[in-house]
Amino acid sequence: MKRSILACLAGLLTWIVVVTVINRVLRLSLPNYTAAEHTLQFTLGMKWARLLMAIVTSLVAGAATRWISPSSR
Repeated sequence: MKRSILACLAGLLTWIVVVTVINRVLRLSLPNYTAAEHTLQFTLGMKWARLLMAIVTSLVAGAATRWISPSSR
């Protein structure tokens, strides 16, 4: 039980760290991304980047959770 709770918390922490890093990269690499982020007026490329960010972040957090708590009993 403790390991499952730890795995859940680690997955959440991993998700937060990864999404923060990717968001910073998007802000630096895409022109006008920071301005568009405040008004939510994204271009199609920005929307695709955000979708990929969500996919990658979820997969990495899931892998971290699975690594800590590999199987249910």
